[in-house]
Amino acid sequence: MEMTYERAAEILDPEHRENYDSIETVKEACRMGMDALKKQIPEKVNLWENSQFGNCPLCHEVVYRPALRKRVYCCKCGQALNWED
Repeated sequence: MEMTYERAAEILDPEHRENYDSIETVKEACRMGMDALKKQIPEKVNLWENSQFGNCPLCHEVVYRPALRKRVYCCKCGQALNWED
């Protein structure tokens, strides 16, 4: 059975009590949680020369820097983006 985000959140909930047949279920939930948390750490955008455009460092989607926002996320993968030079 494929791990869903809902199931991973349930497993990682400290109030949740369940006996598991295998530690692999818990490891998969931890990997999913770690991946989600890592996306909240802003990564440097690969800026195009003299442009407000760049590429997401994770999925390489074209991204645009909005004028007044400090924290922006990639619309394709959800990675937090760092626009500082």
